[in-house]
Amino acid sequence: MTGGASGSVAAMQAETPAPPPAAPASAPDKASGGMRAMAALAAIVLFFGAAVMFVIALNPDDTPRCDEVAETGAVSTECFNISETQQTISSVLSVPAGVLAVFAGLAGLAVAATGRRGELMVRLAGGAVAFGLLTVIINRL
Repeated sequence: MTGGASGSVAAMQAETPAPPPAAPASAPDKASGGMRAMAALAAIVLFFGAAVMFVIALNPDDTPRCDEVAETGAVSTECFNISETQQTISSVLSVPAGVLAVFAGLAGLAVAATGRRGELMVRLAGGAVAFGLLTVIINRL
């Protein structure tokens, strides 16, 4: 009986088809040399854009709004022709634009170095551009 039991197990194993071989894990595509160079250039542009957005938020030369100049009667050759609400909104929107641009620039440097994660850089740059455009549009209204 023991010989028959082991014989039936061997017969069942012979009848069971072997599982198909596992598909090889595909490596993520690496960017070409040209795409890496474009990512490095985009990183430089994004860092510059981030600096501009931070300057907009900080207003380092303390340029007054035109309505403030009119109230004080001071003679000024330069002023922002926007309302206080517009100035507040543009300052609030320019901070995330600058932060996203910095992260997108860092991602661009990573893409230039490794050739991977380009989609992350594009998404971050898109967010930075969207916030930056909102800031410019609000300042132009």
